[in-house]
Amino acid sequence: MISRRTTRRTLLGGAAAVLLSRSAVAAPVYQPLFRIERNKNANIVQYDAILESREKLIPKQPVASYWVMLAEDGRREGLTSLDKRAYGFKVLPEPSGSWLLYLNATKDRSIRVVHWQGRWVAQILIKGRSAVLGRIYVFADESALIPRVRWIDLFGVDMVTGAAVSERLEP
Repeated sequence: MISRRTTRRTLLGGAAAVLLSRSAVAAPVYQPLFRIERNKNANIVQYDAILESREKLIPKQPVASYWVMLAEDGRREGLTSLDKRAYGFKVLPEPSGSWLLYLNATKDRSIRVVHWQGRWVAQILIKGRSAVLGRIYVFADESALIPRVRWIDLFGVDMVTGAAVSERLEP
C-alpha cells in the first residue's frame, strides 16, 4: 500500500522535474560568431548566434550583440542606443535557413550567418575569398570631438583552404 506521504513526494518531485526541464529548454544557447576590437581600449563588442536547436536560430532574435568589458572586469553590458548606431545591425532570413546580417557601420558588406561544419559561423568575403569571420579591428582617430575611423581590418579563415585571411578597408 502506498502512503499519502509517498504519493505527495512523488507528485512534488515530478512537478519539480517538469519545471526544471521546461526552464532548461527555454534558456537560449549563445554561440560566438565574431567580435569587434578597437584601438580605444580592450573592451570588445561580441556577436553571438542564438540557437533554438543545433541547426536553427531563434527566428525573432537570431543574433545578439553586447559589450565585454575586458578593460575592466570582463562583465557583459548591453549596447546603448548610441552604441547601436555604430555596432548595431539588421538581420534578415534567407530561404536556405541562413541569415544576412548588415552592420550599421558597414551596410555595403553583408555577413551571412550559416550553419557550416556543425556550427554557426559568420561568413564574409575577405579579399574575394569566402571566409569565416573571426574578428574586426577598428582603428579610429579620437583626437577630434567626433572620432573618425581611419581603417577597419577583417580577420578570418578561408572556408576552402583553412588559411588565415585578412583585409584592410579604408573609408
